[in-house]
Amino acid sequence: MSDPENEGKGFKVTDRRKFTSEGELREEAEASPESTPQRAPSERPADATASAPSAGAASRHATEAFSGATFLDLVGMLATNAMLQLGDMPNPASGERVENLQAVQDMIAFLEILQQKTKGNLSQQEGEVLEQVLYDLRMRYMAKAKILNL
Repeated sequence: MSDPENEGKGFKVTDRRKFTSEGELREEAEASPESTPQRAPSERPADATASAPSAGAASRHATEAFSGATFLDLVGMLATNAMLQLGDMPNPASGERVENLQAVQDMIAFLEILQQKTKGNLSQQEGEVLEQVLYDLRMRYMAKAKILNL
């Protein structure tokens, strides 16, 4: 049953996984990113759960990637975008002031969703800042809408 022609010839098994069983990135994976095929974020291999790092490791890597970002940074980003759309600030790219009240309504709606979904989970400072930002944006929006409706 054995093939005398191929006897003594073996095959080489190469572990091409990026992560160890503990969820740490392998040194080989860091050194050769071209060795693994690139996938679109929406593509997921059929056996992704078998080769994926543990949930704790994935969470740790996600935290490291966003270690500088905070909830208040997110609120500030949305508020700044709303102020740009109100025409209160010039667009950094063009230097022009543009008013887009529909976009301002959308930013206010996003902040309201954040407020509802995070209720009871924010620090006192985060809750106060979010409330103040919403109040300020609503007042600015109403002032602009009133001016435009005259």
